[in-house]
Amino acid sequence: MEVSDGAISALGDIMGSASDESPRKGRQVTILRGKHKGKSGIVFWHGKDQFARVSRYDGNWMQQSMTAAIGRSDYRIGVQTESGEKFFTNADYAQVYVNGVPVGFCPIKNRLYRDGVLNLD
Repeated sequence: MEVSDGAISALGDIMGSASDESPRKGRQVTILRGKHKGKSGIVFWHGKDQFARVSRYDGNWMQQSMTAAIGRSDYRIGVQTESGEKFFTNADYAQVYVNGVPVGFCPIKNRLYRDGVLNLD
């Protein structure tokens, strides 16, 4: 099977934008669900959840690659608040901020932020 240059370029764009939205180490996040709902802080750890519900055999290679690039489903994060409190939570519960502006996919509202504005369309 041959893959066109356009398809490879498009995949690179998708993977790049997905990784920008990832709650990876050093990112500012606010937790939107769960025990730590409403807390904000900086991610100090981001890793695979060893007790994840989804099997590594689920989906095809493309779905697994996107999951890894986004770093949300089957991932957990460690967050440190300004007061010094540290806690761990599901990465799906985090809204990522860059320079104080929410970016990318809002996991709770199932909407996409564009230029810091929640797109409700």
